[in-house]
Amino acid sequence: MSRRVLTCSSILLFLFAFLLPLVSLAVGWYGWDARTGAVAGLVTFVALFLASGILLLFVKSPSWLTVTLPLLFGYLYVILPNLILGPFDDAFGALAGAAFTCLLWRRKQPQVSPWVFLPLILSGLYPLVGGFIPGPLDEMTVFLVALTITMVIVWRKMKRSP
Repeated sequence: MSRRVLTCSSILLFLFAFLLPLVSLAVGWYGWDARTGAVAGLVTFVALFLASGILLLFVKSPSWLTVTLPLLFGYLYVILPNLILGPFDDAFGALAGAAFTCLLWRRKQPQVSPWVFLPLILSGLYPLVGGFIPGPLDEMTVFLVALTITMVIVWRKMKRSP
């Protein structure tokens, strides 16, 4: 498949990762109880989010848009209102998005050290310990700082390499 088809399919799966957990939550809650609905919604979200990211890993020569999509998707999920209560879904979305972006970035630029992406990975873990400021403001601040640090390091390394 072409890069465009894989990228568009990934975007479509990601949109489904926002919509279908609501259906799973409603069906589980209506058929059984709220806990079953929440678990069904979480499982549906995780499966579709992972499928979306894995689809991008099959792109042979990723563009910058393809490389950054998982990171943007993960943090888009963090800043939207919580579909599932608790920090675990936000942490999963942010961490999985950062991890997929790191993998794709390494494919696009293999000369970049994997340690460069540590700030992005740590920012993905922040929703587990965050919550000092209500809402997504603190998560977004941590993410933007981590992204800036990563971009400056990568830019400097790329400038030095021949």
